[in-house]
Amino acid sequence: MSRQLTLFHSIQLNQGDGGSSSSTVIEPDASDCPSSTNPHGVESTTVSSNVGSNESCSVEEEESLNIDIASGPHENPVQPINHPFPFTMISKKARCFNAKWYQQYEWIQYSIAKDAVFCYSCCLFCHASNKAEDCFVTLGFRDWKHASRKGRAFAKHDTSKSHQEALMNWNQFKVTVATGSSIATRLDSARKEQIKKNRHYLIAIIHSLMYCASQEIALRGHRETPSVSNQGNFLELVKLLAMYDPIIHDRLTSGPQNALYTSHSIQNQLLHILGEKIRNSICHQVRSAGVFIILADETKDFSKQEQMCFVVRYADMAQDYSKIVSQGYDGASVIEWYMRWCPSQMDSCRSVASASEFFAFLEALYVFMASSKAHAVFIEVQKKNNPDKQPKIGSSSDQSKAVEAKGLLFQVQSFSFLLSLVIFDRILSCTKQLSDQLQSSKIDLYRASELVTASKVMLQQFRTDEYWDQIFRYATDIANTHSISTEVDEPRSTRKQRPANLDDSIITDSVGSREPMKTSHFKTRLYFPVLDQFLVEMNARFNQSNCIILKGIATCSPSSSVFLDFQDMKEFALMFGIDVTTLVMEVALASRVASRNSIKTTVDLGRYLHSCLPVHRNLYDTIQIAFTNAVSSAECEHSSSLKRIKTRLRTTMGEDRLSDLAILFIERDMASKTLDYEQIIDEFASADKNQ
Repeated sequence: MSRQLTLFHSIQLNQGDGGSSSSTVIEPDASDCPSSTNPHGVESTTVSSNVGSNESCSVEEEESLNIDIASGPHENPVQPINHPFPFTMISKKARCFNAKWYQQYEWIQYSIAKDAVFCYSCCLFCHASNKAEDCFVTLGFRDWKHASRKGRAFAKHDTSKSHQEALMNWNQFKVTVATGSSIATRLDSARKEQIKKNRHYLIAIIHSLMYCASQEIALRGHRETPSVSNQGNFLELVKLLAMYDPIIHDRLTSGPQNALYTSHSIQNQLLHILGEKIRNSICHQVRSAGVFIILADETKDFSKQEQMCFVVRYADMAQDYSKIVSQGYDGASVIEWYMRWCPSQMDSCRSVASASEFFAFLEALYVFMASSKAHAVFIEVQKKNNPDKQPKIGSSSDQSKAVEAKGLLFQVQSFSFLLSLVIFDRILSCTKQLSDQLQSSKIDLYRASELVTASKVMLQQFRTDEYWDQIFRYATDIANTHSISTEVDEPRSTRKQRPANLDDSIITDSVGSREPMKTSHFKTRLYFPVLDQFLVEMNARFNQSNCIILKGIATCSPSSSVFLDFQDMKEFALMFGIDVTTLVMEVALASRVASRNSIKTTVDLGRYLHSCLPVHRNLYDTIQIAFTNAVSSAECEHSSSLKRIKTRLRTTMGEDRLSDLAILFIERDMASKTLDYEQIIDEFASADKNQ
């Protein structure tokens, strides 16, 4: 598709006898150029010296006769005034040229040699395609009887089409001379002005795209034809801008319809250029940082397609100090290998069958209480606060809700539910402090590492018969207080039938039924297995290497109690191949400087270390690695962004468009600071060969 924004034609006038030249804007056709045989557009080589005579003269004689009239556009019309104009007998009466005619017609020039009038504008500015009157261009006019009266020769010539066009060209030339600019210069100025308007319009288009991308709103509408009232966010935003910008308005209303730059293909092209700019900027910063971590995560979108997201984490202490802080301690999540631990606590519990049943019941209870009818009754009871006569949802007129409520109430009033509740309250209370510390906006990683160790020890202490007896007695006391029976129905002895088709098989577990737990089974089938799962998960997530990393990162934070503590930093540095023999001296020197210069933030630390390179090379590398390993919310953000960008109504979105929109939203702060829209337009223009 061709999109021609500007098209100009300039035609250079041929040089006159005086060697001067000019240019003008004409119709875009090469045939419009004046004849190159002479400056007047004259092709004949003979002229008549007498009116109505057929006498001819040679070229040399013609040149001698024409030498006394203007030969180029930079010469003024020849208009002698005090010359004794000769008389000629016309219709038995002596007649001559009248100098007053100069005032009536500025284009008149008088040739003394020929005693004839020539048209200055037609001689010099008439194009070859326009047939000028020969008597005013080639032969010369000298019929003084029919010259100036109304409707006679001068008046007819003055209103002729060819003369009017020549006169217009002459006037344009005079304007050019008066302003001191050439036609080419004026054309170039007009072209630059048009290009300026085009770029202004495209910047508005890019701003509209970036607004939609940064706000995570759909660009396209369900219908985008001009007849619909709502053409989608992008087009409606462009129309809104047009209401306050005449350049945009003129382009939308009167510009070429094949160059509006609002189609989805143009959107994709511009979005890709914008996205590539951000990616290239990130790659440049990563190369500059030298140390980075690559994270990968996979999730499904609404169209059931697997989407892989790659996250690069780095700390560029040389250029972007503020990024060190935001990447290190934004509090939105925790260290990557540690990030998934809190949710995995429940997953660990669900691997135990009895625990899985308990949490499934809690989920069902939550769903029931969250329903509008159950919630309304609950609020009403709370307001009345009448313990003597509490209305139950089981008495509701809604039979289905009543049956469900009675079943849930029966489970809640059972001792098995109460005992499970007490067990998980004790276990989760042990890990709550650690969980809160890890998700705190002011996380102390050294304290977190200490809490990890303390939590492991405490959970191990819980796994004893003595502590189980304490929990069981506590649950029994609560049951007695609320009149809940502590007896659990003993299972009836039933004979299990072996299916005939499994006679040759060994059955390790039954999936069709499960024997109900007795009170004595809660310790061996629920309490101990859940504790074991917790310890296994914590040992896997918080092994010795991870605890070393936690403490090492803490030594690199000025707000930590172990800031620049070499013993804790040493093990961390050894894991990444840092020369600790030199590091010990660098840490000692940096500690003295830090206390003297009041280094209180990671920004101060990064600025100081970078200014002292290569003196603190090993310490600089250690700190940079620590910052790179620090807390980041990038992984969490991409999944939520995907769901907001590719919604149920936008499942047909292409992969490239999705990727570009995602990075423009996630890195919207970088985009607002680094994107140069003028450069974007240059790349767009160079990529579009038809532009």
